[in-house]
Order: sequence, then structure tokens, then C-alpha cells
Amino acid sequence: MDALSNSVKFRAATLKDDCTRECPAFDVAMSLPGSRVVEMLQRVSRERGLPDVLVVDNGPELRGRVLDGWAHDHGVQHYFIDPGKPTQNAYIESVNGRFGEECLNLHWFTGLAEAQRIIENWRIAYNENRPHSSLKYQTPEEFAASRPFHKTQREQCLISNGPQNGGRSLRRHRWSLTSLRDRMIKIGAKAVRHARSVILQLAEVTVPRDLWAQMLTTISGLKARAQAP
Repeated sequence: MDALSNSVKFRAATLKDDCTRECPAFDVAMSLPGSRVVEMLQRVSRERGLPDVLVVDNGPELRGRVLDGWAHDHGVQHYFIDPGKPTQNAYIESVNGRFGEECLNLHWFTGLAEAQRIIENWRIAYNENRPHSSLKYQTPEEFAASRPFHKTQREQCLISNGPQNGGRSLRRHRWSLTSLRDRMIKIGAKAVRHARSVILQLAEVTVPRDLWAQMLTTISGLKARAQAP
């Protein structure tokens, strides 16, 4: 979040491809509801295809029904990082740090249109002119160009109820999305549901008594953690 010269605040949503280190899109607006975030993802998906995983922090627009419904309808795994642990989404946090230091802190925005233009120019320069040691000192754009990638994906593929293999990238993709807000949600209940499903799958398998006791102890611990205030 930043402010214009007249003290009116605006917000920025940043999106990064953890595979290529590219930033496919930034969205800058006075407010960023879940519907606007989905519109940004739709625009990017038409060009790049759908990601396998979408990793987000716990901002209200990122944990709402709109984004969750979009991910479900398009077969995208929607993962939240743990509250207060931005290192679980380290790539996007690195971008946010540079974005703040090199763009937001160095400019005096007189209007929203100017802010959108300057921020978009910074995003393009980040993709085209900044080599990464993890990419063998290639820029994100150069690295992406050397990878097999389907960029022609039609709208009918995007609105289906599940992933379409013909329109997916040939490489595994994980997109990181953040709204530059603090993390304020608990996800312990999800771990409990997963552990229960594992137990049910093992119910018909002969398991040693001591292993069963160990698994039940683990389940109890997860349940207590999920119910803790």
C-alpha cells in the first residue's frame, strides 16, 4: 500500500511465476477486491495458460470466495502460507522488497494513472533487464523464452470445471500472489482434514499396533493445534 501526493492511498497486487521468476502482472488501484484480482489472473492466463498452484498470503481479497471459486473452477490448487511466515513465499517477498525500495520509495505519484504507468515500467524492466544468479544470470524473460511453453490457450479452456491438459504449460508452474498485507488467518483445520483422510485410506490395510498408536497421537495433536485460540 502507498499513497499519492494528495495523501489518497492506493494498493498494488503483485504476481510472480516462481519457475521463470517473471512478474506477469501488477495491478494498481484504489481498492483491490477479489473480483479485480480474478480479472488480473484471467488476463494473464489467456496468454500464459493456467498455473498448477497459486500461493497467496492471507489478505481478505485473497481468501474470499471469488478467488477460491476461480481456482476451483479452473483446477488450480489454492494454497495459503502460514500467518506471519512470509519466507514460505520467499520469491514474491523478494520482489516486493525491491519493488518498494526501487519504485515506490523513489517516486512522488501525482495521480493514479501516473502510478500505474511508472509501476508498469518497473515491472517490465524487472523482467527484461535484471539477470538472476539462479537462472544462470539470464533475465526472467530470456529464461522463459528458452523453456517449452504453450502461450495459445483459448477462453473455453479457462472456463471449464477442471484442468485441460492440452492448454497447460509443459513445465510445472507455481504462481505467487500477494496484496502486500499482513497475514491474519489460521489453517490448522486443513491439516487435520488431510490427516483424517490418510487414516481412512489406511483403514483397510494391516498396520502394526504401535504405528496405529503413533498416528492417532499425531491426529490428536493436530486437532488440538487447530482448535487452539
